[in-house]
Amino acid sequence: MKSAIQAALLTALMMGCATESVEMVSTTDQQARAAEGSLVAFGILDFLNDAGTTVAILDDDVPLNSRTAANVIAWRNGPDGVFGTADDNLFNSLQEVDDVSWVGPAALSAIETYVAAFGWVPGEDDLLGDFDGVSFTYGEAFATLDLANTAAAAFIDDDLGLDSRAVTSILDARPVADMGTLAGLYYVGGSALKKLRDEAVAPVVEPVEPYEDWFTADEEMDIPDGDLDGVTIETSVGGVPDIPKSLTLSVEFIHDDLSQLSAVLVAPDGSTIVYDSFDADYSEIPIEGLDHIDPNGSWYLTVVDDTTGVEGVTRGWAVVVRSL
Repeated sequence: MKSAIQAALLTALMMGCATESVEMVSTTDQQARAAEGSLVAFGILDFLNDAGTTVAILDDDVPLNSRTAANVIAWRNGPDGVFGTADDNLFNSLQEVDDVSWVGPAALSAIETYVAAFGWVPGEDDLLGDFDGVSFTYGEAFATLDLANTAAAAFIDDDLGLDSRAVTSILDARPVADMGTLAGLYYVGGSALKKLRDEAVAPVVEPVEPYEDWFTADEEMDIPDGDLDGVTIETSVGGVPDIPKSLTLSVEFIHDDLSQLSAVLVAPDGSTIVYDSFDADYSEIPIEGLDHIDPNGSWYLTVVDDTTGVEGVTRGWAVVVRSL
């Protein structure tokens, strides 16, 4: 019976890191096999199942106890003792490695150190394999199995649109241990696998709070009567993020004949918009054609009363920025 220390080491190898906490698969001779919990586990199994891994490599390079090395290779090569024949007994899991006589915590630790140092551990973006015609990287497989094992039935059925028989198969098989098992479930074919994979790796879109801010010049200013130079008032826009947005001119007058008033709006980039008339004492008018610019900076509004006889004032104006 394995000691508590051995059990703890095996558990640690199986758990891996937090993002690698489900059992995974690779492909050997076109057959799916499982590796518990982490990319390191894949590295260990790939190394032990490789034709180039011999008793001498395990004994001298890893290094393992000579008896341990011999037992590991004997297990893998099967009864005839020859690698690459029909009776090979390739390692499908870390549990099988741990079950080999004389494999203990020191052996597992030595193998882990060796595979990490010599490039046997795959990366999350490395290709794991194809399942029913759908390719999976290691990271995609981790995420897909996590989704298959945790998503609500209604989400898999209604939101992802899997066949109800596939949904039942997944629910009945939970926890699904590896991609080979998932792909082999009743009515879980390429279409279902692709839907699961694409959902599992889709970027999380955080809800965006609507943005609205008013940048106001609220000082009351006289409008020179019959003066084509008018009065120019500045307001400063700042802190607007780079978002899809609309811009609006908000302006309020006190004037008995609005037909005498016109205005020119100048944006921070020098763009100008002319307003020939105003229909009401208070107006909100779209600032058209400038939604693409960076609105941060100084804006200027020049108000002109081109006819003498009626005096008026501006009660303030603002550039209003709203997210789309």
